[in-house]
Amino acid sequence: MSFCRVFLVVLFLLSSRVMAQRDWTVQLEMPQSFIENQGQYDQLADGFPETPRFVLDHGFGWQVMACDGGVQYLVQRTVRDESTEREEAYGPEEGFGRILQSKIWLEYVGANAGRILHARDETPDYFTYSYAVGNQDRNLDHVPAFAKLQIEGLYTGIDAELSAFTSENRRVLKYQFALAPHADPAQIQLRWHGSTPSLDQNGNLHLPAVLGEIIDYAPTAWYADAPDLKIPAQFVLQGDLVTFSLGSYDGNRAIVIDPWTVNPAMPAPFNRAFEVDADAAGNVYAFGGGMGYNLKKYNAAGTLQWTHVSPWDTSNAWFGELLTLASGDCFITSGSAAKIRRLTTAGATTFTNNGPFLNLDEYWTLVLNCNGTKIVSGGTRIVGLTSPQGFIFDMNPANGNQNAGSPYNVSPVGMKEVRALIVGGNGNFYTLSNDNVIALNQAFGIIYSVASGTSHPYYSPAYMAKNVQGQNIIDANTTHIYVATGTQVQRRDIGTGALINSAAIPSGGFTGGFLGSGPTNGGLVLDDCGNVYVGSTNQVIKYSSALAQLATVTTTGAIYDVDVAPSGVVIWGGNALLTSNTSLAACAPKTVSCVVLGAELAYFRATCRADMVDVEWQSLHEQALAHYAVERTQNGIDWEQRDLVVATGDRDEAITYRFRERSPLPQADRPWYYRLKMVDADGGVSYSGIALIETCAEADPSVQIYPTLAHDAAQLAFEAQVSGSGYMRIYNAVGQQVMQITTDWAMGANLLDLPVQALSPGMYYLQVAQANGQVIVRNARFLKE
Repeated sequence: MSFCRVFLVVLFLLSSRVMAQRDWTVQLEMPQSFIENQGQYDQLADGFPETPRFVLDHGFGWQVMACDGGVQYLVQRTVRDESTEREEAYGPEEGFGRILQSKIWLEYVGANAGRILHARDETPDYFTYSYAVGNQDRNLDHVPAFAKLQIEGLYTGIDAELSAFTSENRRVLKYQFALAPHADPAQIQLRWHGSTPSLDQNGNLHLPAVLGEIIDYAPTAWYADAPDLKIPAQFVLQGDLVTFSLGSYDGNRAIVIDPWTVNPAMPAPFNRAFEVDADAAGNVYAFGGGMGYNLKKYNAAGTLQWTHVSPWDTSNAWFGELLTLASGDCFITSGSAAKIRRLTTAGATTFTNNGPFLNLDEYWTLVLNCNGTKIVSGGTRIVGLTSPQGFIFDMNPANGNQNAGSPYNVSPVGMKEVRALIVGGNGNFYTLSNDNVIALNQAFGIIYSVASGTSHPYYSPAYMAKNVQGQNIIDANTTHIYVATGTQVQRRDIGTGALINSAAIPSGGFTGGFLGSGPTNGGLVLDDCGNVYVGSTNQVIKYSSALAQLATVTTTGAIYDVDVAPSGVVIWGGNALLTSNTSLAACAPKTVSCVVLGAELAYFRATCRADMVDVEWQSLHEQALAHYAVERTQNGIDWEQRDLVVATGDRDEAITYRFRERSPLPQADRPWYYRLKMVDADGGVSYSGIALIETCAEADPSVQIYPTLAHDAAQLAFEAQVSGSGYMRIYNAVGQQVMQITTDWAMGANLLDLPVQALSPGMYYLQVAQANGQVIVRNARFLKE
């Protein structure tokens, strides 16, 4: 066999082995290891006698600190209703209200001064940290953790060992005392502080805490060289002092005394993966938690590599987003207040950016733009004193600063935040506000904004770490947009956002939440073949591009995010699980084309006079542009080409184009929409915004808007036959109402101020109508810069 054939066989075997390792599921549990304290846990010492040496960190609810002089327990819960102290910790709205704490510690009474506490059995994975000391952020890289701790010479002839494990979904601290021959067990004296211990009828020791009880189960004892040969043992409690009483045994032999401690009940542990991602090498990343928010990296075989512990949790931040580069560098955010952090592929912090001055922003989602030069976040900015509105943030990946021009208001009316954001296969952005699907070009200009048909409340969805959080429920290629609503997945036309068809999500659903209901499941992603992968409460479903169900995989919990990784792998995360799967046979991750067309439009508009429609647009710059196609539709789905206009070529001056046709409106009962399709010399396609033609009636000369191209302020001038009161309504280019204002007018000449400051750039129509519906001013048009 030739060298080349041998090499190919070996390569095939290695590749097959790697592929076989791509199917795995891990349970997202708290670490069962003792993490070395390098300063990140110093704040836990407040109220305790010692600074911890090592910490068994089970999150907000239960943290165990191993110290030279004993073991310290910090137990916490939150309270929302302070009058009744109704316990709301670990539910979907945790973090509001007060934090109640129990600070309990176990003292080694009379221990030898020369005892030595050291760690054993370092774990292969490690931890990185970002934490605050005063106003300063500190970062730690590659902090080790250990399976066991040993105290040599705790008492004369007596060593101790600490370890941890999980039993029946309870976190257990195991501590053993190893007695050399002739060692006196009466030396062991343990005093409890911070809680009053008591013994039950079974000899178990109980210590009340804010989450329930810490329980030290009755000890067992045996000979070190014969573990099956048990020695009677029990606790002896005198006030707060605990000793051990042993039955008769051979003092010439070494023995082991083995009590173990169970933490208080935790109704819903923070082991949820809200965000999953993969790098080009197939490593898998999961971001989630609650108290606090942690990022974990696994290799392609499912082996944990490291855990990054962020300073964010439900007491001080609302969960944000994870974005992983092909290199393995990661970006994570705090949703609110807006903060972004970049980590290396080893989990070390590159930068932390705490948002702009006053930090009135919220970063719910993160994507790369089509050429990877920008990080783009969909989120919220607080406008005025209290009103949150939907914004897009354009950020520098090198430092997290917002670039010039950022942010862009894409959902200015009401409490409609941007909850989901994706880059389509054409390089444009597609986003979901609480109830709108919004398309943006690469310069963040609005192409259209249409109702999604599902009204997600401001606080949504219910499964999140906090009720306000980003959602991974939208994706787009070059032809369609797909949206998951919890119970169904929708397919929409990419040119207009119009709904084409939908399919049910098996076992998908909604649940009650503050100010409404929200989805109980999430996760939607496309592969490069157009297949659609959607998460449910108990499965992941694969659909065709037309939403025919192709395959499904059952899961042990609700799914919150789904992603397509390299080499035919689909990954998903959710309630207590993270899975890598090849049975769904995914194609490659979706391709994003960063087509930059050689045309920059100053405007595109369509107007109607009598029975003719005039379509006009102006390009400021053209390079390698082939032609423009004028298209129209009435249903928002089926576009008809009305004219093809050859571009003038490479020019750097403003060029105006026009097209005129007889109006289709006399027999129409619905408005018509026009758009401009721009095609470059290589076949790349982009679209203009959409212009609405609703009437071809001659313009009323008594109605004027000054200026027609408005920036900060505009005024409506009109003549009224009678005085009255009613509403001023403003519609966007596709006929969707974006604003309604109560107003009054007088008989004769009127001049009303238009509130254009809150509007995004684009074309708008204005209507003034009485409360009874009689229209006073119909479809006056203006442009917002």
